[in-house]
Amino acid sequence: MDLVAGSDCSAFVNLARMIVADGHGGIVLIVPNESGEWEKSLSPFPYKLTKPDTHLPDAIRAQLREESENMNDSFELEKSNVTADVKSRIINRVMLTHADVLKEVRTVASLAAVDGAIVMTRELRVVGFGATIIVNESKAPNVFIESFEKKSQRIKPALLKETGGTRHQSATRFVNMYKDTIALIVSQDQHLAVVHWDARQQRLIFTKSVDWFL
Repeated sequence: MDLVAGSDCSAFVNLARMIVADGHGGIVLIVPNESGEWEKSLSPFPYKLTKPDTHLPDAIRAQLREESENMNDSFELEKSNVTADVKSRIINRVMLTHADVLKEVRTVASLAAVDGAIVMTRELRVVGFGATIIVNESKAPNVFIESFEKKSQRIKPALLKETGGTRHQSATRFVNMYKDTIALIVSQDQHLAVVHWDARQQRLIFTKSVDWFL
């Protein structure tokens, strides 16, 4: 997830955590833009939005603005004696803005209950949900499975079928076809996997059992 920055990465982590907790599994495809070549491999896509939903990134921007204001308030607190009411107001404002972001993450997570993938941009705009992944590629991609055992990292070449069932294989094929995308895959047994293209090593990485990170 190092391909996604700061606050956005935290939101994706919370999103994955909620889908894992819900127990029905799902796929989140993270795409670079609101439209692109990747659309050719998502059909049917019954719930593609006419205009991407921006409630989640808007909530994050509001939170960042509040945090900036809170920082200014903190400087004021250091310079002067203030009442307990002022301190309480600052603390409550921080709690409310975090709650707003989590509420929007929860809304997106609920979309995973619908069959098909949730599609989002790296900036957390929701393009749609319920997308079926169909990659017209006869040859199975070369995959490297990354795992963490006893705090040590292990990467080994593997067959596509070793990534898991249809959900895992289709998402892996998708990322291999469109290397500027990322897939978060949650299985029904509540395990999270992440698939991305490693540009430096020029290989497809399937990181399994990422749920320990959540």
